[in-house]
Amino acid sequence: MPGPEPVDDPADMAVTGPAREGEGSCRPESRHHLAWLQPARLIRNPVLELDELMKRRKFLQGAAMSAPLLGSGTIRADKLQTRRKLALGYDNFAVRAMKWKVPELIGYAAKLNCDTLFITDFGPFEKMDDAYLKDLRRQGEDAGVKILLGSWSICPTSVKFRDTWGTADEHLQLGIRAAKALGS
Repeated sequence: MPGPEPVDDPADMAVTGPAREGEGSCRPESRHHLAWLQPARLIRNPVLELDELMKRRKFLQGAAMSAPLLGSGTIRADKLQTRRKLALGYDNFAVRAMKWKVPELIGYAAKLNCDTLFITDFGPFEKMDDAYLKDLRRQGEDAGVKILLGSWSICPTSVKFRDTWGTADEHLQLGIRAAKALGS
């Protein structure tokens, strides 16, 4: 029975081990320590060939079907709008051990080049009047930091509810008013 037929087309070839002594041998006396990686003989593999043919056929069919879609995208590339920048920021809870008030939190956000500062409770505010909150908003805008306001639970039956800021209704009203003043 004749052996595999040698071929020259690399796309239809499979790599076999060394064909002759000294050719790609991994013996220590080889000229190069990676010589065994070099194929000594390339042969046609009918199973691999059919499998690769099917993969190529599917690829070419898919490429042909998607070409009009890809082409239309490049034609309209000049009309595409710039994507909106994803805001990056931090939550004041992440640095709560510092016990910073809002001005320090804004300064730290600016130092980190953050776009947003999420304040998750009312504790870091020295006051809750509109004038003070609007001043904080201006400080944030000047630093390029948008302030987002959150709060603890407003459900009076929740174990996480705190009456520090009044009843649940008062807490919610305060949060909404403060968020408006901060531009949150």
